[in-house]
Amino acid sequence: KCRAANTWVDCTAGEFQCDAIKQPDVKNITLRFPRTKVPAQGTTYECFIFDVPKDKPYHVIATQPYIDNPNVMHHMVAFGCPDEAELVDKPFDCLDMSTVDCNQMIGVWTLGMAGDCINSQAGFRIGQSGFKRVALQFHWTNKNLVDTWYDSSGMTLHYTPNLRPNDAGVFTIGQASLHIPPGVESLTINGTCTSECTQSYMQHDMHVVSVLNHMHYLGVHGNVEHVRNDRVIHDLSKDLPYSYDSPHVHRYETPIIVKPGDELNMVCEFSSLGRDYTTVNGPGSFNEMCYGLITYYPVNSFKNGMDSCIQFQNFSYCQFYEGECDTGALMNYTNPDTAAIIDEV
Repeated sequence: KCRAANTWVDCTAGEFQCDAIKQPDVKNITLRFPRTKVPAQGTTYECFIFDVPKDKPYHVIATQPYIDNPNVMHHMVAFGCPDEAELVDKPFDCLDMSTVDCNQMIGVWTLGMAGDCINSQAGFRIGQSGFKRVALQFHWTNKNLVDTWYDSSGMTLHYTPNLRPNDAGVFTIGQASLHIPPGVESLTINGTCTSECTQSYMQHDMHVVSVLNHMHYLGVHGNVEHVRNDRVIHDLSKDLPYSYDSPHVHRYETPIIVKPGDELNMVCEFSSLGRDYTTVNGPGSFNEMCYGLITYYPVNSFKNGMDSCIQFQNFSYCQFYEGECDTGALMNYTNPDTAAIIDEV
């Protein structure tokens, strides 16, 4: 009965299909962690920084995971880094990416994904005129606190010197304040990038080519709504149902155009019937998240390198970009001034 009822869940990634990587000009490089001991703790975020080819300009047009230890891999993200990002000889703790100033996503993998094939009109810029170093961030989940596991997973970047018409970026929307009581059948939470935010910070139309919902194990439905003049004109990522282990990347070969003044609303529905404790927002596998990852072009659609539009309850973080607020310091909990504020609160 259970098997028949759960046929919508697919825990296998399947074969990666991407015709673009078969072209003769396309090269690839696999970035792999050195063999590293997985800590005997529930959640670990580790990073390692790599050099990537820099002899000429390239576009990354696809990514694939290399999974060494499937027992612990929860997700991984490739971030573009500044040229001066320090190369170290072993992975390091990196829950907060602002500590290494590698913030722009160029590749994402999560359970159930075979890879990511980027829209034919865009690519992520690396090389001579782009990122020359890339950080891989791993999220390991070790629920049973096993102290004998190691991992050397990684990600393959497929790249070409034949640049596509546009540089791609990833824009994140969602809600950073989650409080999900136990035993609730359905709780819907929104996180909106408001029309005021897009009007203030978009300097070009945004061409959306794919959207991925990201929640954890309480997530049951998800969607990014594209709103114009108070009316939903596109459901960009409707997952009915949503399953963390079987993510669906919603792709648009013909891009969806988001204009300044439009709204983007992340809708997350959770069910906590199997929990006897309150679940809050957080980085752990058994915390929750409510985010939409939007791949788009051109990468300079937003002013000041803005790459996210998150709400905390009804407060929009985009307001941090106004005036002289040092957003990086404010969001870096290890910054002495920020740490002092947190301690006082």
